[in-house]
Amino acid sequence: AGHSAIWLVTGAEALGELLAPALEGDVAAMRGLLRERRARSGHWFRLMGRAAFGHGHGALAETLWDRARALRIPDAILAQERARATADRAQRLLALGRREEAVAMARDLAAAAPAEVVGAIGQAAHLLLAAGAGIEAEAAFRRALVLNPAAADVHVGLSLALGAQGREAEAIAVAREGHA
Repeated sequence: AGHSAIWLVTGAEALGELLAPALEGDVAAMRGLLRERRARSGHWFRLMGRAAFGHGHGALAETLWDRARALRIPDAILAQERARATADRAQRLLALGRREEAVAMARDLAAAAPAEVVGAIGQAAHLLLAAGAGIEAEAAFRRALVLNPAAADVHVGLSLALGAQGREAEAIAVAREGHA
């Protein structure tokens, strides 16, 4: 959510509102205008929801995403945001040594993520593989390949998952297919 503030100043209207206080050096007025615009920005609530979820605040994230929906952010965009936030959170949990939580989250994501977020499905598959869940990783990589057959990184991941299961001949064939 590092660039979430940029959504508050996009467009001629926003820049027009901020220009006079900026030229006058009126920081308090600028801060007030940004806070007012933030309250009307679905993108700000969408991005803050992702940040909240990434830090383990699921209920807060849902509240923020509900507000984004009320401000006309489409459900499809919010579904993609949830999937990406879930992948990021699972990655963070794995890095923190919370393997079981990370695997559960990655497993759910790999099975239920919207097709539009094939990258999050691939990320979940890689997380499953890194956590030692090779069979589940294989299933997730195969789902990602159905959605995007040209994804070379997914072919490589599937190859690694097969290799981790001792299926070297299949692994080599999948790797070759991905780079053909």
